Amino acid sequence: MSISIGGADTSATAGTVQYSGLTSDTNWIDLVDQLMEVEHFHINRLNIWKQEWSDKITASQGLDSRLLILESVAGDFNSEAEFYSRTSTSSDEDVLTATNTSSATPGAHSVEVGTGIKHRLGSDGKPDKDIADYAGNGNQIQITVGGSNETITIDGGDYTLQGIASEINSESTLVDAEVINDGSGENEFRLALTAKNGGSSNVISISANNTSVDFSMSGVGDRIDTVEEGTWSGTSHAVSGGQYLGSTNKIFCFTVTSSGDAQVVGSDEITVLWTDDEGNSGDITFDDTYAADTLVDIFQGVQVKLSAGNVKKNDTFSIDIWHPDMQAAQDSGMAMTEKEVHSGFLDTDTTEATSTDQTFSYTYNGRERTIDIAAGTTLSELRDLINNDSENPGITAGILNDGSGLSTAYHLTIAGNGTGAAYKITSITHTLDNFGGTFDETQAAQNAMVKVDGYPSDSREYIQRSSNTISDLISGVTLSLSGTGTSTVSITDDTNAVKTKIEGIVDSINSVLDYINEMMAYDETGEGEDNGTMIGNYAFQIVRQKINDILISPVPGLTDEVDTYTHLSQIGIKTDPDQGGKWVIDSATLNDAMSDDLEAICNLFTRNETSGVDGIAELIRDETDKLSEAYTAADPGIVSVLINRYEEISDNIDGKIEREERRLALVENRLNIKFARLEVSLGQLQGQTDYLTSMLDNLPGIGAD
Repeated sequence: MSISIGGADTSATAGTVQYSGLTSDTNWIDLVDQLMEVEHFHINRLNIWKQEWSDKITASQGLDSRLLILESVAGDFNSEAEFYSRTSTSSDEDVLTATNTSSATPGAHSVEVGTGIKHRLGSDGKPDKDIADYAGNGNQIQITVGGSNETITIDGGDYTLQGIASEINSESTLVDAEVINDGSGENEFRLALTAKNGGSSNVISISANNTSVDFSMSGVGDRIDTVEEGTWSGTSHAVSGGQYLGSTNKIFCFTVTSSGDAQVVGSDEITVLWTDDEGNSGDITFDDTYAADTLVDIFQGVQVKLSAGNVKKNDTFSIDIWHPDMQAAQDSGMAMTEKEVHSGFLDTDTTEATSTDQTFSYTYNGRERTIDIAAGTTLSELRDLINNDSENPGITAGILNDGSGLSTAYHLTIAGNGTGAAYKITSITHTLDNFGGTFDETQAAQNAMVKVDGYPSDSREYIQRSSNTISDLISGVTLSLSGTGTSTVSITDDTNAVKTKIEGIVDSINSVLDYINEMMAYDETGEGEDNGTMIGNYAFQIVRQKINDILISPVPGLTDEVDTYTHLSQIGIKTDPDQGGKWVIDSATLNDAMSDDLEAICNLFTRNETSGVDGIAELIRDETDKLSEAYTAADPGIVSVLINRYEEISDNIDGKIEREERRLALVENRLNIKFARLEVSLGQLQGQTDYLTSMLDNLPGIGAD
């Protein structure tokens, strides 16, 4: 609503008035402002009140954030693995380096990376070693090692598996024979031959054999044993299958990792983790589309299927894989990649490797791959076709210039990307009509061969892993092999790092308590202007009391004279009255305590999973979690309740301020209208006065002599 009266113009909605050409000397705008200042008294008081509650909200949120930080710090310190800091060293870093997690146990371990590894060749499995006969009179086994060979003749009747081993040992100068139990539980007895000399030049081969003990790879598909169930409670059962394409003897182990008391095959998603004893691993998923009794690929041609029924978490089974090569003949115990080099080609980008459309094939890690090669393809284009193949199983092709300048100076190279004996490159063939020559193996794919703390005790045997990075031989330690030889790996407690962690949690505790003290401070000398925002607040008092109660009390579950330490003061952590009750650390006392019994300090701070006793860090973590639990939770924390209550009060004040602002707008409007009308009335009266004065001045004879 706008009003224009005479020289006054006012807006009923804007609450302001503009005066132009007024006859009054009164400043109505200032008058309205002064009157409104009086009217603003209540809203000013509401704003001051709101600010007080806003400050309380901010203070409470500050406490909440510090509690969350303390909870995080305590949570990073509340288990044994998180408490300990340990460091590892290698006595010979030319052999290996070592890194560790906090779970590594202090101690020293001897690690040998082998050299001159002896070839070990194993036969197929037999059900017994001393009952059935596997060779008869006149049977022969011809053995070749490197450039030497010999023939072992069975004389004097039938021989058991152990009898054959004894006969070989009595006659052979090239190998040692023994009967081993491979632990498979089915046809577990095998005849094993070990070369007397080590190194890659001493490979064992059986060139003739008319016994019933098989050392060949014929019928290798039958070398995948049936499934052996371990911990198994499901009604479904695993079945093995496939054609083993690997090059080593090993065991596959399987564990159901998906959760569920009874996961139904073909309905639920079932995840199974697999590992082999070369360090390879992966997982397979049988989802709701899986048809029972359908074989699925695992690794290197090994397959598994599940029958109808259900499985349960942590169900386990294993599959033994037979291969004659139990241990390869190697010069070095380092894991290596395979590399094949072609005998040579004229150039890289001019001469065509084939004049017609042809193919290039190879097998890697048991996977066969064939690539179509178009007519006119050059050597560099052949390399690129191999590398850019969308189904490349894991090899890299390159070109090597030997610098000879001859017509064979450029060599196509093919290298495996993975280390380990499983990652061999075999069966390289092609039909390229201008690409003669052959591929030579310049580096063989081989496993790492190591001993740890003298195991295996047989000097001829080694632990095999497919990689030079090995993390499953010493708990919590990763070995990175760099050469052959022996190194001592030492794991020690890093007490300085542990002390830093203890200092961190004490600092975080002090951050919370210092903040509470600041917010609850009492101005003893002044008139209250320096009082803390939360002076006398019950919630802040409760938080302080609960934290201090944990810190000053013995840990529940720990017992004096049984446990070395039961409360913080014993390791030099206590309050200092001279610093307002701040928690401080006596470094000398803490250092002595760590030297005396670091494990007892660990029990003082962390949760002991064996005894179920919660230490200081876990108690603090649990308490701070409760104190700051979200307001929406079933059991909200006291700090969250406090913040929510203060926010409700602030919202109520906002409502009052909003209503008061509407009232003030109406008051100001009425005043503007009132004074605008008054100004108009005064103007009218002034006009009448001027008119009467003029009329009087113009009356004849009035005032004349």
